[in-house]
Amino acid sequence: MGRWALTARQGEILSLLVYGMANKTIAGRLGCAVKTVEQHVSVVLAKAGADTRAALAAKFWSSP
Repeated sequence: MGRWALTARQGEILSLLVYGMANKTIAGRLGCAVKTVEQHVSVVLAKAGADTRAALAAKFWSSP
């Protein structure tokens, strides 16, 4: 995925995360473990250079 060089799965996580979904909800939607979602969220935050989920969402919605 072009933005922040995310994998396809990280992109899926990001697309649900920016709508405010909790890790447990994301895991249920994607059929994976909550721990897996937590790991993906950590990587997405790092790749985007964001410290929090809120900062990540702000970057997502404000960047082209």
